[in-house]
Amino acid sequence: MYDAHIRGGPTGIQCLLGGQAVASHNGRMEPYYRYSYLLRSKMADSANRQGRAISIRELSVAIGRSYELCRLVLRGHPAVSEAFNHDACELLGLDEAEMWKIAAAEKVRRGYGAPGRPVAVPPDERLARAWERLDASGRERVIRIAEQIANRPAKPPSDNDEP
Repeated sequence: MYDAHIRGGPTGIQCLLGGQAVASHNGRMEPYYRYSYLLRSKMADSANRQGRAISIRELSVAIGRSYELCRLVLRGHPAVSEAFNHDACELLGLDEAEMWKIAAAEKVRRGYGAPGRPVAVPPDERLARAWERLDASGRERVIRIAEQIANRPAKPPSDNDEP
């Protein structure tokens, strides 16, 4: 039997079962692993690149970040930057790209109160090339612009519109 911790939050009801969170979004239950849980698990595991469990203090010194930032991230606050993610993943032997997807989704979830999902780039090659050159803030701006355009009411076609 798992210990279950249930809490309400901006993303709906979350139930933590043995480290795996199950979130209710619009009546659907979706499992996801929190960035903080994965980081804490790897810090406690002697199979990490350090060969032993490490403390928050040791993590902060090793990656050159403040103790307070590391503490916030490990408590679930989505204050993760790409540089923090890179350094922590390199130190602990985690998959940097996969961990960044999780961190970015948590930032979206916290910022918009909606379930964060990895963003798939549409198959248009021009957009894919531009997307790869954008940093996280640029990508976030593109997503916001696309959401604004998608949420506009449809205009009736006019005579001036091209086919």
